[in-house]
Amino acid sequence: MTNDYILQILAVAVVAMIVGSILAKPRSWKHGVGQFIVIVISLVALSFFILQTGAYGWMDGALLGFFAWLGFIFPRDMVSLISEGRETKLVFIGTGAGLVTFAISGAILAAWMA
Repeated sequence: MTNDYILQILAVAVVAMIVGSILAKPRSWKHGVGQFIVIVISLVALSFFILQTGAYGWMDGALLGFFAWLGFIFPRDMVSLISEGRETKLVFIGTGAGLVTFAISGAILAAWMA
């Protein structure tokens, strides 16, 4: 990855943090830092998917972000709901925030990398 991609990932991570803080408030600054690190790792993977699939433009990126959420985040959240007995409302708020974040992040990254 070039320095441009690293800067793009960090910029999109900031956007994702803003979206995430609007949809699901972080509990503390430590939680926010941990969340930022996880978002950066997720965006590196999403960037790799975008580059490998040749996604071009914001629509392709949003669609790829949706499928990444559908394949990785949504199933994990549903297992959490079913097996751990977490509160339904909280699980759906979290998974909804993940959907919005992945779709917006995918759109920005693919448009930026085009």
